[in-house]
Amino acid sequence: MVFQYADEGNLRDYLKKNFKILQWANKLHIAREISLGLLFLHDNDIIHESLHPKNILIHQGRPMITDFEMSNSACSMPAYVDPQCFNNQNYKCNKKSDIYSFGMILWEISSGIPPFQFFASEYLLALHISRGNREITMDGTPLLYVNLYKQCWKANPEIRPETKEVFEALDNLTPGEIINQNLPNEITFSNQQGNLNININTRYNTHETYGIASSSLDNNNIRVNKGKGKEVLRETYEIASSSLNNMNMRVDKGKGKEVVRETHEVISSSSVNENTRAIKRACSPENWNIHSKKRKDAPHETHEIIASSSVSANTRANTRANKRKETAFSSVSENKRANKKKGTVSSLFNRSIRANKRNDAHDYFKEGKFLKALNLYEEIFQFKDSRLAANYHKLASKWKIVRKCSPEEINELVEVIRKNTILTSLEFCNNNFKIEQVKLLAEGLRRNTVLTTLNLQNNGLRAQEGIALAESLYRNNSLTHLNLGGNKLNAEGGKAIAVALCKNISLIFLDLCENNIGPKGGQAIAEMLCKNATLTTLNLCHNNLGIVGGEAIAQALCINIALTSLDLENNHLLSKGGIAMANALCSNIVLETLNISYNEIGSEGGKAFAKTLCKNSGSLISLNLQGNKIRSEGGNALAQMLCKDTFLNSLNLSSNEIGLEGIKAIVNALYKNTTLTSLSLQNSKIGTEGGKALIEVLQKNTTLASLDIQHNVFDSDIYTSIKTLSTDSRQILLTNRRKVKKLLYSISTIST
Repeated sequence: MVFQYADEGNLRDYLKKNFKILQWANKLHIAREISLGLLFLHDNDIIHESLHPKNILIHQGRPMITDFEMSNSACSMPAYVDPQCFNNQNYKCNKKSDIYSFGMILWEISSGIPPFQFFASEYLLALHISRGNREITMDGTPLLYVNLYKQCWKANPEIRPETKEVFEALDNLTPGEIINQNLPNEITFSNQQGNLNININTRYNTHETYGIASSSLDNNNIRVNKGKGKEVLRETYEIASSSLNNMNMRVDKGKGKEVVRETHEVISSSSVNENTRAIKRACSPENWNIHSKKRKDAPHETHEIIASSSVSANTRANTRANKRKETAFSSVSENKRANKKKGTVSSLFNRSIRANKRNDAHDYFKEGKFLKALNLYEEIFQFKDSRLAANYHKLASKWKIVRKCSPEEINELVEVIRKNTILTSLEFCNNNFKIEQVKLLAEGLRRNTVLTTLNLQNNGLRAQEGIALAESLYRNNSLTHLNLGGNKLNAEGGKAIAVALCKNISLIFLDLCENNIGPKGGQAIAEMLCKNATLTTLNLCHNNLGIVGGEAIAQALCINIALTSLDLENNHLLSKGGIAMANALCSNIVLETLNISYNEIGSEGGKAFAKTLCKNSGSLISLNLQGNKIRSEGGNALAQMLCKDTFLNSLNLSSNEIGLEGIKAIVNALYKNTTLTSLSLQNSKIGTEGGKALIEVLQKNTTLASLDIQHNVFDSDIYTSIKTLSTDSRQILLTNRRKVKKLLYSISTIST
């Protein structure tokens, strides 16, 4: 397949490179051309389905839609995907879906930046859009243009405009029309009784300068009425005259093309007293002609009002008049520089104000005056400066509080969550909540639609506080990450959280470690896993699940289709629970990371995992079996697995009493294994013989990138040889020999 070459890249790159110099005429041209191409597709019953700036190429300033024959509705750029696709997986994209995408493109053309650029997660962005959220209008965007793209990105496809209507709307817009929307266009110059009066009433100009250089303007009335025209980015009205007595001048401009710079010049042919009559004859109103000429060397239109009757009586008068004209231009240039300097000072002043607000907000935050901090953060959150926006966004939206707070400060923080409009992440740890405060917090979470991450680790939350928080999870659809680790929820609190998650559709991360939820809590969590389809990461370490809880979760894994990471460290699963967990992996097709360390699954559990992983279908890529006493029998079985498994990337066998025989078997397996990139054999008593075998295999194995053999004792030659094998592409962790000697000395001292 051959495509036409595009010399200016895709639309996103083009806007990034050229946005500062693009005028509204250019932006309208781009939008109009894209809508014309989309109209052609739709007239031929072709639905693009993946319309976004990277699928629009720019060649010689003209946009071209691409990839419509290879359209794919995959959410690689969710900002441009019809929200109906997020709400209904069976939704079939149609022409109105392309209209939604085009609406987002219109916004990007007006702003010059990608929409929702602060969202790091595609999932969170899709969730944000599906709830009806859209980008904010950028300052300076014309109202008619804004109304058009807002119609295009309506949530209901039925009320989005047709493609032809969009094209006609853009085709009928001109820069003058979209800019001159609000105010009448009236510019009046007048001089009465020696005092110059200027009445200026314009619709929209990016920059207008009115410079008047005159030694005498007596009884003059100069009125300039501008008719319908296109965008005026810069206008300069200059009057260069030494004497304009009893004159009335009127200039009417009709509809014209884009004016990048306009100069209205009123030039007198002569200004000397000895030739006043000649000047009056030459400058009488019936003799004025208006000449409009477009210069080729610059986008510059000049309207000159020149006397049709030339006065040749005094060339010196003409020369002086020209000098005064130059003086007028010089005066205007000085005005330009002054205005630019004034704008710079104003910009610096505004930045200073924002910086002061930021500092005040930070001080309030440190003092525990969280409501005042929130109010100031909400103000600076609107800051549009691209150089500082990211820093301000992070500062205002992510709070971390790990110090002890007073009850009054906790009450303020609860009130912040209730009133919050910008806070997306809150980490509040190592405090003690009262039940009344937790209830208020839960009420705030039920209403909050912004907060996505909440960390309440080590806050002494008990069962009743857990039940109160669980009630908020029924209605909250914004929270995606919740950490309740290190609390005292026990079985009742764990069960309440589990029941709530059966209905919650937003949470993807849950940490319940060290809550002693026990076997009953484990069973409730297992029931939740059978129903929940959004949770991807679950931490249940140190919860005393026991065999009953472990077996229940193992059964749930056979059904669950969402969980990708599970941490069950130190839950007393024993051999029976370990075998159940290993067998569950035969049915589970999504779990990628499993931590089952310190559960004393023994050699039988080790062999069960080895047997399962020999049949690994490609789901599990990381397994932690540290501290499980699998011994040499389990080590040999896992070594045989490594010879066959082609999916496992990371394996932790530290502190398992594998023995020399098991170590040799695992080391020899590394000759055949081509997928393992990380292996941990800490505290495995590898010894000199195992160390030599390890050196030989490391010289041949090319895939192992990380090897952790800390807390193993080697003689100096083995230690040095292994250390030299550590390179930029392979990290080998060894315990410092001095520390090993101290350790051995302390052991020998104790034994004696």
